[in-house]
Amino acid sequence: MTDTNHRDNIFLYVDSPIGSGKTHDIIEYTGFGAIAGQCFIVAQPTTDLIDQTCRQFKARFPDVPCVAIHSEISDNVAAELKKQTEDAGNEFVGHGMVVICSHSGLIQAPFIAEKKNWHVIMDEMPQTLYSGRLSLARNAHLISQVFTIRDDETNGHYSKLMIADENRLDDMSRDDNELGVFSHTVQEMARKINSGWWRMFVLTNQWNEVMHKRKADQLIVYGHLRPEILTGFKSTTCVSANLKNTLAHHHLIHDGYRFMKHKMLGRRLRYHTHENGELLTIFYAINEKWTKRIRNTMYQGKSIQELIATAATTEFGDAPFAKLTNKDSMRDKDPFGDQGVSLPHAAYGRNDFQHLHNAAVIPALNPPTDFFAFVSNVIGIDAEDVYQAIYREQVYQASGRISIRLPGDLNPKKIVVADLSTAEFLAKMYPGAVVKKMPIAFAIPPPKSPGRQTERRPQEQELHRNELAKMTMRRTRWKAKHAVVLNPLSTPIGVRYNTGIHDDNHARTQNEAQPGFAISLWDSRAAKPRPHVDYGLGHMAYKNNLITQRFYTTEQFFDHLMVCAETKYHAEKHDNDLVVTALFDLSKDPGRGHTKKNHVVSQGLMLDLENTDLTPEEIHAALPYAMLVYASWNHAPDAPRYRVCIPTLPMSYDAQEASRRVLVRLLELAYPDRRIGVDRGKLNPVSLMYLPCVRPEMFLPLMFDGAEFDHIDIVRSCPPDIIDEVISKSPLTEPEEEAAEAAEVKIAQAKAKAPPSSDINVPGDWVRDRAIKTWQSRGTIKGPGRMQFWSLARSLIDRTTLSHGEIRQILWEQAGHANNPSERRGEIDAFFK
Repeated sequence: MTDTNHRDNIFLYVDSPIGSGKTHDIIEYTGFGAIAGQCFIVAQPTTDLIDQTCRQFKARFPDVPCVAIHSEISDNVAAELKKQTEDAGNEFVGHGMVVICSHSGLIQAPFIAEKKNWHVIMDEMPQTLYSGRLSLARNAHLISQVFTIRDDETNGHYSKLMIADENRLDDMSRDDNELGVFSHTVQEMARKINSGWWRMFVLTNQWNEVMHKRKADQLIVYGHLRPEILTGFKSTTCVSANLKNTLAHHHLIHDGYRFMKHKMLGRRLRYHTHENGELLTIFYAINEKWTKRIRNTMYQGKSIQELIATAATTEFGDAPFAKLTNKDSMRDKDPFGDQGVSLPHAAYGRNDFQHLHNAAVIPALNPPTDFFAFVSNVIGIDAEDVYQAIYREQVYQASGRISIRLPGDLNPKKIVVADLSTAEFLAKMYPGAVVKKMPIAFAIPPPKSPGRQTERRPQEQELHRNELAKMTMRRTRWKAKHAVVLNPLSTPIGVRYNTGIHDDNHARTQNEAQPGFAISLWDSRAAKPRPHVDYGLGHMAYKNNLITQRFYTTEQFFDHLMVCAETKYHAEKHDNDLVVTALFDLSKDPGRGHTKKNHVVSQGLMLDLENTDLTPEEIHAALPYAMLVYASWNHAPDAPRYRVCIPTLPMSYDAQEASRRVLVRLLELAYPDRRIGVDRGKLNPVSLMYLPCVRPEMFLPLMFDGAEFDHIDIVRSCPPDIIDEVISKSPLTEPEEEAAEAAEVKIAQAKAKAPPSSDINVPGDWVRDRAIKTWQSRGTIKGPGRMQFWSLARSLIDRTTLSHGEIRQILWEQAGHANNPSERRGEIDAFFK
């Protein structure tokens, strides 16, 4: 063997993908090396992998001494490793041997005998950075007895943790009950310090608070490994998947160490790049980085994690799948509903999941913000590198356990991750993989930023709270109002349905409503005059452009569209008739036709797509509802233009517009890199579209079976931004409704602020006194006086039983406290108009 490191600052490496056979190659390499008289220490990340490797090694090389060392075999791995290396120098002189131990055992071992005679192989990169939180609720005094600190010259925020009492430290590292709370964390920290190979730090301010008992609930300890522990050996080799993105690699490079490719190890690998990436589809749910805060955010009674898990199980269907999420989120309730097979959090070397083709890997593994700060300030590693090394590396390791690791398996594979950046990271690891956003993601609201981003003055905070309360109330009121099946015939107009004439006395009830279409047919002059027709002096009134309106069942309307497409010939586009999926009462606004004000009810949805990249089949795949698709007048194979018609139950104007916008968003999320081509100018419920007709390059209408479109569910789960957009354009938000919302907001605020004994329904002196006090403390400042004076007036008028004369008197007196009294008094009359 000629792999001797001539310089201690150089490490050898093998960087190969998951599933390429790294562990098998290590067994072959060390086995033949031991036969040739070399000694090896193979460090691996898990006890299961150590046991598995040891069994495979002994089966392959039964005559070569091989010893496994880990915490389930030995009480002190570091001490046992020291003993084995000492014994090897005495017992196996001239012979080779292999010691397989844990990462933690090797990097916490105070002493290894005859290091220059041993080759070290790190199977996967070790953890070289540490962060632990010690709970000190009962035993803070023990910390001060065992440790002391020394200021860190390189960064004033941190202090090095030093040993004050070595005997007590030895006891602490062995005794699981020394501190009684989080004893494993304490023991791990003590062993790291005791090894001499770890530099441990605390925040200087926090240490002082603990020592002076001002804040003795916890102590955060950080640490980083001294890379010298990996030097001095005959050779040190790092064998890892995605090696250059690991935290240990960043750490060692930053500390001045270099990596050289191993000349022998790695030659027996199955592949050096993932194959069959084109068989993999990677789904993601959110654009933001995945954190526990976002994971636990509730929406419509479910956490974001539950929404993603539900979407994953829907995507996988009946196919089995592997899953991984945080342990704490599985403790009370499995977000996957007990479906799927759980992956281990340390999945290194596991081959027992490769019969599965699907995986959902959504653990939130971001370290605390303070750890990012420590790594950046003390070690000098960028926060993004830390995030990728900790979170994305585990996602890669876990997701790589399924059949994607098998080059000969040609089944399609699906992996669900939480966020876009992780999906893109995985796609780079598997060349040819496709990244898609899950359709369920339209229901997930953008996460709120933690904490307050800007400092607001007290009056600005109150206005902000009022706006939020009002917005929430409007959204709630909107959902309650529009998430219902309307009675479409309770209108003053008569409407023909099937073969009968229905009016108010023969209106269908809610229970009789069925999916279909409410159709108004219009002469094309309702939208645009026909250029080749002489209208003369007496142009038709808008109401005369309405040809007919009636209800169609789904079958009736689809049949009508088929007949038009097969039999209607028109020389010009404008000779054709127009259709809209709504009914109108033209007596409301006689001067106009298909307007919001004349709108009565909508039923059925139509989307107009122009120059889209999507085929009708792809549209139906993303919107799996019953639908008919017909070609538009200007449709051409190289410039597709067509309409999508979906039957629905009757609904209001707002529910119709919200439903159309949600459908568009679903298409955008399903095909993020494709041109959707939806004409957004025709998303409102009164937009007219031409009926189909015979055209040279048209296709016959295509009918697709599918689920019934449930606008009630759409309205109840409608994204807030779509609700706000619809409300801003709605003809149904009347002034008195706005006033009612404002009054409810004020009463709710009074209830929140009032003392328990006050009369909430009829606020009296308490409301008056509080309003005056608020005005005097905030309104006298130059600048916000006008706004605060208006607020005082509205509080007295809307929330008290005082007469207008009494309120005028109060306002006149309080204006004297203003920065400009005459200007405030000049505004009083306007409050009572």
